[in-house]
Amino acid sequence: MTSMHNIVTNNSKAARYIGAGLTIVATLVVIRLFFGAGLLSNAHHSFFSLWSEDLIKDVYTTTYHTKYDSSYTHCTAMAYPYGEQYTYTGLQILVSAPLQLLEKMGVKDAWKACLPLINFYIIISIFLCALFLYLLLNELKIPPIPSLLGAIGITFLMPQIQRMGGHLTLSYLCVIPMALYFIAKLHNTHHWKWSVFYGILLIISSLSHPYYLAFLSDISIVYMVYLLFTHKKNQWTIPQIGWNFCLQFILPVMVFFGLTSIGNIALDRTAIPNGMHQYRGRVEGLVFPFHRVYFDKEFGKLTGIHPTCWETCCYIGIIADISLAVWFVRIIIDLFHRRITSLFRPTDSPLLNIFLWASILLYLASSLVANIITQNPILFDYISAFAQLRALGRLLWLPFVSLNLLAVYWVWQWISKMDKKWCQIAVFSLVCLAYGYEVYTHSKLSIYPQAYPQWTDYDNKTPENQWVAQINPSDYQAILPLPIFHIGS
Repeated sequence: MTSMHNIVTNNSKAARYIGAGLTIVATLVVIRLFFGAGLLSNAHHSFFSLWSEDLIKDVYTTTYHTKYDSSYTHCTAMAYPYGEQYTYTGLQILVSAPLQLLEKMGVKDAWKACLPLINFYIIISIFLCALFLYLLLNELKIPPIPSLLGAIGITFLMPQIQRMGGHLTLSYLCVIPMALYFIAKLHNTHHWKWSVFYGILLIISSLSHPYYLAFLSDISIVYMVYLLFTHKKNQWTIPQIGWNFCLQFILPVMVFFGLTSIGNIALDRTAIPNGMHQYRGRVEGLVFPFHRVYFDKEFGKLTGIHPTCWETCCYIGIIADISLAVWFVRIIIDLFHRRITSLFRPTDSPLLNIFLWASILLYLASSLVANIITQNPILFDYISAFAQLRALGRLLWLPFVSLNLLAVYWVWQWISKMDKKWCQIAVFSLVCLAYGYEVYTHSKLSIYPQAYPQWTDYDNKTPENQWVAQINPSDYQAILPLPIFHIGS
């Protein structure tokens, strides 16, 4: 039993490297067990959903843009005859841009790689998510084995797993863990290179979808505000803080808005898209397991609490639920004893506290602020581009990650303080079983890859596509498909 304890608590450099490798292997095993081998073996011709209009639209616009458009940022797959700036069409510019470049370099039919590359990015993001969560938990002083298991549990509970069947550009699971890890490394090393990595991540991810800009802006601003108040204690100078803030936020944001303005010719775009009120963040979407197979459908009738819409469902899991309840009790105790400063330090880890406060800020933006704005329409005139983020329930993804990091952190602290080894093993096993069951039930809601030959028959050789050969394009000024979306979602 002692040797088992030593293995679990070993935090040597070699153990951390081995743990990183085992995290990748464990991710592969979980994908194989819960999502099927087809997720990896059929990525070149499978779709994560055959019924999602969003997914069909994303693949269509990316493929069309790669094959027919000369501009990297202006897409003519929608809004005929004028086209549209790529951000509003759902196309994946990280897929289309390199393939367009290959087409211009003379590589024939590079556009046919759109679907495989889309799937490849999504699958790789799962592995990167688990790896960076593992590294992040290591930075929080948690040994490799608990970090590995915590990383796997959080990864496969991520609400973005559900986006694989719809909003493909939102299904990059690795973005938030990478951002938090870069901040952790910056905090622990004070080296500006981590701000550079953060800034690059901000540009690349935000070009994929503007919601990532909201996540990374929030994290960066909260961290820099923290440094301004604690720079002497943390041995930072004001010029150092300003320089790092420029590298990780100001300059990348300027680059992002500069690049996204290219090809943006629309002057009559809807300033206030529909959805901000319906899709705002709700705390019940975080703490109740709506749509899980084990959740009692009569719960709503008994309590009056009904399932939130899909956009706002970000259930954190039973272990994180317990941790959140403990945190709430601590807040009440601190208020009762007038320990106001303790409210700002829910844990003994400054990094984790920063992540939690960044999450609280995003929750307030997605819930209370969104509700105030929608109840007072005149305020829409003062929020500019923020109104384009109509499904603000998605901002709860950062609280999801932070609360699960808190759960793993507190559970490990609790286990470490136990005197009896059998108690440690029992609690550790129960937590692993709880996360395992949550992952299993979450996988039942997830999307499985499915082939559809008619959609990947690029040369129109299947019987279902023979009719295309009977059409002479020169006889028509334009050929418009039946629209699924006039403009992207």
